[in-house]
Amino acid sequence: MDIRKHYDQKMIQLQEMLNFPWQDKDFYAAWLTQSYYYSGRVTRILTLASAYSGMESPAQHKRFTDHAREEKGHELLAMRDVQDLGTSVQEVGEFAITKAFYRAQYFTIQHIGVEALMGWILPLEGLAIHWGAKTRAEVVKAAEKRPTRFFDVHVEEDPGHVDAAFKVLFDQGVSNPKNVIENMDMTVDLYFQILQTCKQWAYEKKNQKAA
Repeated sequence: MDIRKHYDQKMIQLQEMLNFPWQDKDFYAAWLTQSYYYSGRVTRILTLASAYSGMESPAQHKRFTDHAREEKGHELLAMRDVQDLGTSVQEVGEFAITKAFYRAQYFTIQHIGVEALMGWILPLEGLAIHWGAKTRAEVVKAAEKRPTRFFDVHVEEDPGHVDAAFKVLFDQGVSNPKNVIENMDMTVDLYFQILQTCKQWAYEKKNQKAA
């Protein structure tokens, strides 16, 4: 199974995220809030993966440790963006699908294998690199100025992050590519469900205001 080819296909699929209502304030607040909640778990998931990397996998261990350091504090940027929109992450709340999005990775590391976590990391890194700038452009088209701190830090990330991740994956050797690909499929599917739930939340909020 070709992981790189599958990744490329998923990046094409993720283009559909541009069809969501990014200029809508409520949708954007909901998305930032869910980003806050799962981003706050990223460093913990990465450090768990680092701890589960065996002595025979020093490059993998280092990659997860370095990645955790790079991601530190990103959730605070999302929180500040939400506050600038006039609400809070507590007011929006954490969706059940968001919990499923990151909780599945603890199970993946501990019961399927550390390398399978790359099926979560690769689409998230690729999403920012391939579609982050275009999505941010949709956000700033809104009539009112929108805060984009969380977008900015990810859009400006080095595209080499994905190449580095692939290098570690293939230098180490993939014992079971199927596990990586299955996790990639699940990650993209769940991410779209998060977007759909954000859209529904925004719709229901508008109906409450109108009532």
